[in-house]
Amino acid sequence: MNIFDKRFQAYLRVAGKLNSYVYLREDEKGRYIEYAFKEGAPHDNRCLAWYAKSHPTYSERHGGWPTPEMNYGLQKVDKIYKLTAFDCGRSFLVPEERCTPGSPWKDCHSAKDWRYDEPCKCACWYLETINEDEMDFTLRAEQIDEYLKVLAELGGKDEKF
Repeated sequence: MNIFDKRFQAYLRVAGKLNSYVYLREDEKGRYIEYAFKEGAPHDNRCLAWYAKSHPTYSERHGGWPTPEMNYGLQKVDKIYKLTAFDCGRSFLVPEERCTPGSPWKDCHSAKDWRYDEPCKCACWYLETINEDEMDFTLRAEQIDEYLKVLAELGGKDEKF
C-alpha cells in the first residue's frame, strides 16, 4: 500500500489522522503547507522549520551557525509529508507556557531570537519524510466495518493486505 492508495486514505479517515499529512507547496510568497487528503491547511501554514523553508538571515544573525538548508538543501515541494511540530515538548501545557507553530513560549530558550519569517526550529511545523515500508496501518476490530464503508465511498477495492 502507498500513500496515494484509497485504502490508505480510508485508514486515515477511520483512524482520525487526516490532519497528519500535508503537501509542501510554494508560491510567489514562499513555501507553505496544505492538507493532503482534505481541504484546507493547518494554522500558521507558512511557519515552517528550516528543513522545509529558507531562512536566509538566520546564519548571519547567529555568528555563522549553518542551517540544515546550508548543509543538506531543502525538502522537496509538491510532495506529501507527515506533519509534526517542533514545540520543545510544551504543546500540552497551559496556553501561556506553550510552544506551538507560530507562537513560541515567551521564555523558550530555543526561541530567544525567534521570528515568524525565520522561526528556526522551535514553534514551527516540521515535515517528516514518509517511509511507506515503516508505516503502521493498525485498526481495532471495531473499526473494520467503518473502514470498509469508507473504502467503498472512496471507490477503493476490498482487497486483502
